Amino acid sequence: METHRPGPLKQQNKTHNSGRHRSKGQLKRTQKGKTAVVQGARRKKSQLSRVNRRNQANQLRKSKREELQLKKRGIGGERSPPHYVAVISLSSSCAAEDLLKVLLGNEEDSVSKTGSQGVIHVSYSRLKQRVAYVLPDLSNLAAVLESVRVCDTALFLWSLQDSIDDAGEKLYSCIFAQGLPSTAHAVMGVKGIPVKKQTEVKKLLNKDIEARFTGSKVHICDSASDAQLLLRFITQQKLKVIKSREMRPHILAEQLDFVPNDDDQTSGTLKVTGYLRGPPLSVNRLVHIPGYGDYQINRILAPTDPYPLVLAPEQRKRNNDVDMESVGPALLAQCDSRRQESLASVIDVDPMEGEQTWPTEEELAESVANAAVEKTKTVVRVPKGTSSYQATWIVDAPVVSDESDTEDESENSMDEEGDEEEMEDSDCADFDDTETDSVAPSVTWAEDVKYDQQMDLDQEELAKEIYRQQREHEQFPDEVDTPENKPARLRFARYRGLKSFRTSPWDPKENLPIDYSRIFQFQNFSRYLKNVCKEELSDGIVPGWYITVEVKNVAREVYDRHVGKQGVPLTLVGLLLSEQKMSVLHFTVRRHSLYTEPVKSKERLIIQCGFRRFECNPIFSDHSNLDKHKYERFLPQTGICTLSTYAPVTFPPAAVLVFKESAGGHDLVASGSLLSVDPDRLIIKRLVLSGHPYKINKRTAVIRYMFYNREDIEWFKVVELKTKWGRRGHIKEALGTHGHMKCVFDSQLKSQDTPLLMLYKRVFPKWTYSGYVPPTLADNHSDDGMKDIFT
Repeated sequence: METHRPGPLKQQNKTHNSGRHRSKGQLKRTQKGKTAVVQGARRKKSQLSRVNRRNQANQLRKSKREELQLKKRGIGGERSPPHYVAVISLSSSCAAEDLLKVLLGNEEDSVSKTGSQGVIHVSYSRLKQRVAYVLPDLSNLAAVLESVRVCDTALFLWSLQDSIDDAGEKLYSCIFAQGLPSTAHAVMGVKGIPVKKQTEVKKLLNKDIEARFTGSKVHICDSASDAQLLLRFITQQKLKVIKSREMRPHILAEQLDFVPNDDDQTSGTLKVTGYLRGPPLSVNRLVHIPGYGDYQINRILAPTDPYPLVLAPEQRKRNNDVDMESVGPALLAQCDSRRQESLASVIDVDPMEGEQTWPTEEELAESVANAAVEKTKTVVRVPKGTSSYQATWIVDAPVVSDESDTEDESENSMDEEGDEEEMEDSDCADFDDTETDSVAPSVTWAEDVKYDQQMDLDQEELAKEIYRQQREHEQFPDEVDTPENKPARLRFARYRGLKSFRTSPWDPKENLPIDYSRIFQFQNFSRYLKNVCKEELSDGIVPGWYITVEVKNVAREVYDRHVGKQGVPLTLVGLLLSEQKMSVLHFTVRRHSLYTEPVKSKERLIIQCGFRRFECNPIFSDHSNLDKHKYERFLPQTGICTLSTYAPVTFPPAAVLVFKESAGGHDLVASGSLLSVDPDRLIIKRLVLSGHPYKINKRTAVIRYMFYNREDIEWFKVVELKTKWGRRGHIKEALGTHGHMKCVFDSQLKSQDTPLLMLYKRVFPKWTYSGYVPPTLADNHSDDGMKDIFT
């Protein structure tokens, strides 16, 4: 029977609809517990018209111009400190004193006075400016850097003959690495050259200056009119803002006095008199003397300004100024012992704090018995380099029962255990030079004998060994030889294996040294710095005053080194909150292009970080974005490296200079900036053990020379193997008892390939900080007893 099928014109009824909106159940199922976002009422921003926008831009421009003018008037005026200018000659053929004579005699109405510390103050009534000239001792690198750091302008004197010599090149590189203030450049003797060649000489000199100082030009200073133009340029140019200097109050000492203590004549109160610059200075905060350490303030006085701005009578009337000399000395602030900041830089740690038990009498008797047994044990003499396993098979070895020999061997073993860290630093076994070169006799001249007498053979051998280690590290990075006379599981007990150096986790709080219990750490360093910079001092002295700061408990050595010494300035820097506390500092540095000697990790260096100058033995690591950073045994020849050490907290920005002592003085090794203050930064030392493929069967290979006993193979069995050609594998089992092992790799191993086993260990800096580095760097080790006083 044929069925009925609806056609295209069949009526289609509408589906059931519950209404014009969804039901509550449908809404609940659709939202799935989510709530709608409630938008707050926002005020609609009014759109400024073109005229109003133009007026707003004019007001901002006017306010910035007024702020800049007030800043210019705040330096060199009557109610502000003078404009400090450091005069530096970049060549031995020209003297800074000749330039200073021209600058001092360019105006008849100028008044000049020389302070007890050699600072020359000049008052120019026509310019309404006070200028203080500082002439540092060019043979003292630290004095030059200190002068440039505190002065507003650095005036460089160039030579017509060689423009800049080797000594000037060294000064320029150090000053440039520290940070340049506003600069001015002068040259003398151009008028003595024929007129046709003056333009060419000036063009060549400007080309050299432009290559070093962008946008700078040389000023000819041969007459009074030339000196006036140069002086007007110095006082009216835009001053460069150095953030690290503007963050802290500082004083360049104009006068020094010393009052010894009644009970101890070697220390007392140092009175530093000078102009306060920077932010306000609090009497309850600490101050720092570069090269000597941190100190507390007793009180602050306001003596009469001996170098006022001398103006004409009509200028004083027009400016409606008061006579500053009429103001007498007064007490500005007295320290409050309850609010004064402490000098404590480390946390006092009790080494017995964690001890809760005491050894019993049985344990003491057992230790004494064990010591007696070890004292009378027999010693077997075996050939050098024989392992303990091999020594057990030697039957005819001579037996020595001398107690002195046993004591010597026990002492040697103790020394090996105590110097295990030093062995790991060098990561090389003792080398025995068995080869002897037979040299034919030759005639020795008198000059050669004289030359040999001046040579330090011990230093020559040490430098040769360091060069050899550096070349070996460059050819085989981090590779060491497994010791044959000591089990590898004991020699490398502190190391561990990592699946991936980049992604494998490492807890920064595990196995910390005892020194970490003495340092301070910030929960959020950037936020703490922001809060310190925003802090307003209620008892701060307004900058611009000529004040006397009485510093307590200062060694007389500081006064004797600087009083009356012209060219060796002394500065007083006010510390920010917590800047005296010890922590772990990290610096990003780059090797200086002119220094090619090898620099090893944990080698003694002199570091100048901002206003601080100290000695330490830092460690090097790579600079990367990972959470773990690879330890570097030597300072890299190229690229940026991170330098880490224990040092007092310093807030960035701060320029960093690294010096190394040599026979000719101090050489600039590297320069950079402060990176962070972070004790949790992971510096991981890598150690690579290499082997040799003995037999290869497709993916399986027998490896030897990586270990020398079965127990070491079982100990390091869990660590993954890698090869220099990118193969990966693991240790399957040990073969025999002499260090052969069967390994399986992801593909067939080539006979030229080298299997590697990588181990890792976290390293920490050494606590060798010493804040005693006086500005006369040439004799900073002449008195080792003073270092203990300042430290």
